[in-house]
Amino acid sequence: MSWHRRLLDWLLGRPRRATDDLSKTDPAMTDDALAGAAELLPRGAAWAMGCTHRGKVRDNNEDDFLCAPERRLFIVCDGMGGHAAGEVASREAIDVLDDVLSPEAIEQALARDGDGIEALLSEGLRRANERVFTLGSENRAWSGMASAAVICLLGLDDVHLANVGDCRAYRLRGEDVRLLTTDHSVAAALVTQGKLTAEEARSHPLRNHLTASLGLAQPSDPACSSVELQPDDRLVICSDGLWDMLSDAAIARLATSHPPEEAVKALIRAANDAGGADNITVIVVHVGAEEGPAETETLETAAEPDGQSPGAPPAE
Repeated sequence: MSWHRRLLDWLLGRPRRATDDLSKTDPAMTDDALAGAAELLPRGAAWAMGCTHRGKVRDNNEDDFLCAPERRLFIVCDGMGGHAAGEVASREAIDVLDDVLSPEAIEQALARDGDGIEALLSEGLRRANERVFTLGSENRAWSGMASAAVICLLGLDDVHLANVGDCRAYRLRGEDVRLLTTDHSVAAALVTQGKLTAEEARSHPLRNHLTASLGLAQPSDPACSSVELQPDDRLVICSDGLWDMLSDAAIARLATSHPPEEAVKALIRAANDAGGADNITVIVVHVGAEEGPAETETLETAAEPDGQSPGAPPAE
């Protein structure tokens, strides 16, 4: 954990999250430190692992994530704002979403219909937007800070998603890779309008200029959807530090050709080998049979840090 985050926790009197407490040294990553957590899910998924890395260019890590297998909940946030502001934005967004998407709230939403789940995820993002905007308005050093975010909540045979910005979620099934989320960026809008091809958008100078994020005076409308899952599907949930460095095909190959505990680290290594131009955060979830392991178990975690095309997914 960077000194910025330690200072923020001290100022706000907050305990560190479980994902930080699980961190330990990984001899294989002595030069490129990671922060991560890996856990078996109690039902409906075989395992999940998340890691974050500052990359090779940035001095600090403005990404944050939540891996909560007991709630079947996975979130990645990518903060923006410079200095410590981006770290504050992503951390605050994660904390609000962690509170709003409580076990009780999720259980009640899942017991209702799809509208109940969409309403819960949207409310979490609305309140996270309010928190980030309020802190940025009250503190000059944090003025203008913002964060992208993606939420994945697993049902028994589907995944419910909500996102703003350009954090992504993919579903991998055999050789098929499907982008599940909608990028909110200028380049993605140009692709939708037919003014850019998907390949052109990958190198367009406005590919990372967002049209929606958390931290605005007027909350952005999230993109919400639900997609069916099958046993042995994998989900990759990530910040743009991954997909901006690697093609969708490369992400799918690395995520499916490594053992569970190695898949996330392989993706992060590959993104750094490709340049590591931004912070990199990845969660990989392997979907199992309906009756998964009876107990939650901690797998190998990584060390603490020093710090394909945009657009809407195709219809199911």
